[in-house]
Amino acid sequence: MIRLRLGVDDVARTSFAAPCLYCELSVSAQVIQQPTSSFRRLCAVSGVRVPPSASHLLELVPAHGNVPDFLAPEGANSLEEALEIVMSTPDRLIRNDLATLPRLAASSWMLDLANGGLSARKDLASSLRDYHDQVLERLWPRIEHVVENDLRFRAWQLATKGVAATVDGLHPGIRWRDGTVEVDGPLDADVDLAGRGLQLMPSLWTRPGFTVGWTQPTLVYPVVRLAWMVPTG
Repeated sequence: MIRLRLGVDDVARTSFAAPCLYCELSVSAQVIQQPTSSFRRLCAVSGVRVPPSASHLLELVPAHGNVPDFLAPEGANSLEEALEIVMSTPDRLIRNDLATLPRLAASSWMLDLANGGLSARKDLASSLRDYHDQVLERLWPRIEHVVENDLRFRAWQLATKGVAATVDGLHPGIRWRDGTVEVDGPLDADVDLAGRGLQLMPSLWTRPGFTVGWTQPTLVYPVVRLAWMVPTG
């Protein structure tokens, strides 16, 4: 469990934010591999298919468990900027992220990536680009719509019920406890926000998470009723 400790200044600086396409790219690559996920169904009914060239991305992102932090760059404003951030990730950080993956053995390509292989990084950039172009970018307008619906509901909830009740309503695995936000998960950590505030962000991801490596502390929570995105006609 992660425990996020908020002071008065942190509560005052708590806000909601919409996710950018580039920080959702890797988590969407996870949920698209889950047979019962609404996002996978949306892809199917929309005629969207994961291209074979995205295989390296799927190799790094398991169907369940951790998603490597370095694949979700903070604050990227374009695909080129996101790819540049990913490509310039220090080898040490990549190795740390890969060590958390539920793999029995790393492939030779993953080992090359962890050891700073330029060819492996270029392969990853190409894989990310093709997945972006052929999957997530095509579905992004519909995703933005459901995120906007969620944020409107959260704004109403915050105005009528307050911060504690709003946090409690984000997900069963997220709780407000006496100035601390508890987040269920495999990581056990105490994080003092120390006046930085907390950003709350809806996501395609099917479980809550905390962005350890981002400058702005961000708690990611699953969008409620993601099936809204799926066409009924």
